[in-house]
Amino acid sequence: MDVFANPGTDAPPIPADWAQRLGRAGAAEVLELLAHCPNYSPTPLLAFPALAAELGLGHVFVKDETHRLGLNSFKALGGAFATLRIFQRHLCEALAAEVEPARLLDARCRQLGTELNFVCASDGNHGLAVAAGARLVGARCTVYLHQGVGPGPQRLIEGMGARVDRRSPNYDEAVRTASKSAATNGWILVSDTAEDPAEPVPLRIMQGYSVIAHETVSQLPPGLELTHLFVQAGVGGLAAAMAAYFRDRPGPAPRTIVVEPERAACLLASARAGTLVELEEKPATAFYMLECHRPSAAAWPILRSLANMFVAIGDESAGPAIDRLRSGRGGDPVLEVGVSGAAGMAALLSAAAGEGLRGRLALDRGSSVLLVATEGRGAAGVGPDSSASPRGAPV
Repeated sequence: MDVFANPGTDAPPIPADWAQRLGRAGAAEVLELLAHCPNYSPTPLLAFPALAAELGLGHVFVKDETHRLGLNSFKALGGAFATLRIFQRHLCEALAAEVEPARLLDARCRQLGTELNFVCASDGNHGLAVAAGARLVGARCTVYLHQGVGPGPQRLIEGMGARVDRRSPNYDEAVRTASKSAATNGWILVSDTAEDPAEPVPLRIMQGYSVIAHETVSQLPPGLELTHLFVQAGVGGLAAAMAAYFRDRPGPAPRTIVVEPERAACLLASARAGTLVELEEKPATAFYMLECHRPSAAAWPILRSLANMFVAIGDESAGPAIDRLRSGRGGDPVLEVGVSGAAGMAALLSAAAGEGLRGRLALDRGSSVLLVATEGRGAAGVGPDSSASPRGAPV
């Protein structure tokens, strides 16, 4: 496991704009909007006491995003919130009046939604979330998948009424094509990554993810404080949102350990270089939903300031992590997680097994660790678990 300890984490409290969007106030804004999504409810926080005992830790918790909004992935939060917020802004301009969240889905507003076409690039999950959000408000949607994505995600996204374009050879090219198409056609780009840190939509998507941390805090046993957060990253949006939310709360924040696959560790490379780095494409990784080669410029400054450590894990760590989450060993919960959703577990297992790294991370019997199972087995993606359908009525 490649490890880089971030020298810049002794930063003062987070800037006000980060706190407003990604802290407690930002999460409250998201929840106000999502309360009008028919399928919104908090996802479970699962305790793994047997695993904690095995690893010599105090507590291990897993936030279960495998059924989020009926779409099997945490990305439903970001895509749905950003789409609804953009739609709300469009309504305010079209009607020359403030539009309350409760009105967003009434017949008149949804009729105005038919004027809009949302567009995004995706490995599967983000595109499915944006397509579901667009369908909810009566809008059109175009999703750019790349050629490495299997047929399952295309069927799911088209089932939401969206159009799919899969001519791009890889994810990074799909991102560029989606951006060009939006500019050419006057469509609304809902991107979860950015080349300009000032772009507002990726920050809105990260704001949606802050709900995961907000729910977690309310679900912890009374008086218990987390000491460690192992959170996986592709372009870094989820990790940035989680780190910012916990830094905005009173009291000590948990150590944030950002987890990436070795073959796509663009955040670790950026942290080591001290500047945003784009990697050359390498052979595919088992952690296929995390296979990104350039950090989001919106997420990178946050993680540069707030993440304590960046780690890159090898593909060989995937099997034991998936097995531990799916096995129910020792009476722990059974979690039908996808491969990339187990990346945080893979890093924890590797770190706990190595005395040197265990010491560097201060993992001991007083540690309370949070992992995030970011997607379920069958979530829309490019790997072997990507063919099943979402559960429940989406968004």
